Amino acid sequence: MRCYRCLIGVLFFIYLHTSTIAQSGDSTRFEIHSININSKQSDFSPFLFNKKLYFASGRANRVGVTYLNAETTQDITDMFYAERKDSINFKKPSSFSEINTRNDDGPICFNKEGTELYITSNDVKRTNANNKTPLSIFISKKVNDKWSKPEVLPFCTENFSYCHPALLKDGKTLIFSSDVKGGYGGMDLYYSTFKNGTWTIPRNLGRKINSTVNEIFPFVSVNNMLYFSANRKKGFGGLDIYSFNLKDSVLQLLSLPINSTYDDFGVWIDSTERCGYLSSNRDTVKSDDIYYFRNKYPDFDKCTPNITPKYCYTFFEEASLSTKDTLGMVYEWDFGDGSKKRGLSAKHCFSKPGTYVVQLNILDKKSGTLFTNQVSYDFVVDPSSKFYIDCADTQIANQAFALDIWNVVIPDHTIREAHWFFGDDKFSTGISAQHVYKKTGTYTIKLGLVTKNNITGVLENMCTQKTIRVIKK
Repeated sequence: MRCYRCLIGVLFFIYLHTSTIAQSGDSTRFEIHSININSKQSDFSPFLFNKKLYFASGRANRVGVTYLNAETTQDITDMFYAERKDSINFKKPSSFSEINTRNDDGPICFNKEGTELYITSNDVKRTNANNKTPLSIFISKKVNDKWSKPEVLPFCTENFSYCHPALLKDGKTLIFSSDVKGGYGGMDLYYSTFKNGTWTIPRNLGRKINSTVNEIFPFVSVNNMLYFSANRKKGFGGLDIYSFNLKDSVLQLLSLPINSTYDDFGVWIDSTERCGYLSSNRDTVKSDDIYYFRNKYPDFDKCTPNITPKYCYTFFEEASLSTKDTLGMVYEWDFGDGSKKRGLSAKHCFSKPGTYVVQLNILDKKSGTLFTNQVSYDFVVDPSSKFYIDCADTQIANQAFALDIWNVVIPDHTIREAHWFFGDDKFSTGISAQHVYKKTGTYTIKLGLVTKNNITGVLENMCTQKTIRVIKK
């Protein structure tokens, strides 16, 4: 029984793993790497804050002294932190000595200001009916740049365990795991809110999240996306990571290779919902390691139907319109794109943006020769502010075709990233892309943009899609 399961004592059981890591899944979309500070002992539940990675570990902490859990004989876990150099490289870890005790400590979370932290630890002042010390959640506050002695939250009782705190960005809602009586089975996720100077009695998060198995290691992103792990039968094996959107109550099992056939848990994800850290024993069944992951292609939902813009204009010249004497003369518009139309006024649609030399010529009605040039000017066709995919509705199999966003303009937004999804499990990133469909059929192309709102400074995702047919040559 490994360290992080020791944090929940006899409530957990040992998982046996006999299969290898699944190699299927969208490996082209995700990248995942082990970080450089993993040890031979369990390292798990990372939490990145102010460029430092905080994590629980069973590694040696005190020189010449080794503490063991009396119930499991496993190394006692402590909290450590390491300064981040880049995504997978960190400086040498240090013990979070102000918080660590002689008991199991961790996981941990901070409020957004960094003035409070919440941590799981054994409550040695309490014993339950089985003479065991339960797990409780403690709070510590930063005063004069020092952390105060952790104090147990008031709703923790000696008969049940409360662990794995996750704080919402409002700083007043705490989600955690507990086996408190009245749940759906095993460990469930609960929440408590801070009101009138104290924490309320915990309430179960409900059947949409909890089940008859264990729901543990919650984390809430700044976008109110809840992540947690559960050992459900329909998962990939062992503990799997799930997401639950607290805004629209959508539950989702994260795909491979974020999950594996081993235990995957203790996740931290940044504000983009694309990058983060997780814990897993996928490389060995003897200990847990921390991994960095990145979704190279973000998820885009609710793609709007593609609407190709039409650059249509009506041209007239006021002096000519007021002239009634057109006997013997013909007015002809030359639009500079190879198209011409006759008449005092004319409607014309350009195929694409650009600058065109538009001329109104007066021709001799009998001979058709140029009599005079009435007007000539540069006409600028501005790119459309509509978000669209500019390609033919029909493509040829095994023949490359090009796509780009050169003509895409979104008012008050700066385009940061462009991602192409071709509907055949292929992806591409960039302002322009080329693709070849190997088989005939109908495909839906999606174009997803990550933009910066120039007014609010917030990154936004936008998506449009277009269905095309691929035929034989």
